[in-house]
Amino acid sequence: MSRALQCVLVIGLGSGRSGTQSLANLLNNWPHVSVTHESFGLHDGVMRWDAPGDARAREADKALTRLCERKGDVVGDVWSAHLPYALDYMRWADAHAVSIRFVVTERECIKVARSFQTMMEGEKKNNLQTGKRPRNVYDVAFPKYSGDVSIHSAFFAYCEAYYAVTHTLQRIYPHLFRHFHLLELHSNTNDTTRQALRQFLNISVATRS
Repeated sequence: MSRALQCVLVIGLGSGRSGTQSLANLLNNWPHVSVTHESFGLHDGVMRWDAPGDARAREADKALTRLCERKGDVVGDVWSAHLPYALDYMRWADAHAVSIRFVVTERECIKVARSFQTMMEGEKKNNLQTGKRPRNVYDVAFPKYSGDVSIHSAFFAYCEAYYAVTHTLQRIYPHLFRHFHLLELHSNTNDTTRQALRQFLNISVATRS
C-alpha cells in the first residue's frame, strides 16, 4: 500500500451550528492530526446533498484519496454535508484497507434551528447592503423543503432527520460512529469526554508544543 493510504480517516459530522468548527479546532490541537473544516468546494457540484449513487461513489473516492494524501497519522474533514456519503466512505475505506471513524457533534435541534435562522437573516441583510449574491450552500449541501415551510421549521425538521440517521448508523456500526454533545465536548472542565474521543480515534494525549 502506498504511504498516501496509510492513514486513519476521521469524518466529522453534525447538523451545522452544532460545534463542527470547534471539533476541527480541537482535533488539530493533538499531535499528528490534520483535520479541516468544510474543505470541499460547493460550486463545483462536490458534496451535493442529493447526488445520485454513482456520483456519490466518485466523489467519495476523490475526497478520501485527497484526505489520505495529507501529512498526519489522523486526517479528515468536518462538515454536515458528509452524511449522505457515509456509506460510500465506509465502502471506500474497506476496499482500501483504511481505518475510518465518524465523530458526530450533537446539539438540541431547537437551538440549531434558531442559530441557522439568525445566521441566514444576517446574511440576507449583508447581501442587501453589499449587493453580493447569496451563497448557494443551502441549495447544494442541505435537503430541500417546501417553500411553505418557515426557515425555522425547515431547519428543525432537517436537524431531527439528520440525527435520526446518525444515531441509526451508530446503532448499526458502533465501532465506527460516536456522538458527542457540544457542551460535553468543549467544556474546559470535562476531560472525560475528550479522553473518550481520543481513545475512539486512537490519538495520543500529548498536545503540540
